[in-house]
Amino acid sequence: MTESWKEDCKCYGIFSESDLKRIEETASCAISIHSVFLTIRELKYLTPYKRFLIHEYGNVILIYLATLFLNVFAIALALNRKFFLKDTGRKLSHLDNQLHVGHGDLPAPSFEEEDDHHVA
Repeated sequence: MTESWKEDCKCYGIFSESDLKRIEETASCAISIHSVFLTIRELKYLTPYKRFLIHEYGNVILIYLATLFLNVFAIALALNRKFFLKDTGRKLSHLDNQLHVGHGDLPAPSFEEEDDHHVA
């Protein structure tokens, strides 16, 4: 954010950054929901033709929705891997090095204890 809006805003300082982000997300959701309901209202004239449209174009609509779902899923997966799994390999190799040296916080697994528990 630029600093110029802070001078003009009378409520600056009342809300924290997390509050402003929450307000922004809420407004975005409200606008999205409003857009969906507006679209539904505008397409109400298609109601009498519902059976015909589903019978004639049902397969095409289903293929489109499946493709849309896969694309959205692929984008979400790519973004997840890009932002939330950043430096995972480096962190895991660091943990592996600590465990091999013996300075790790995690205790080494004991195979003797596991064998005692599985004996019938």
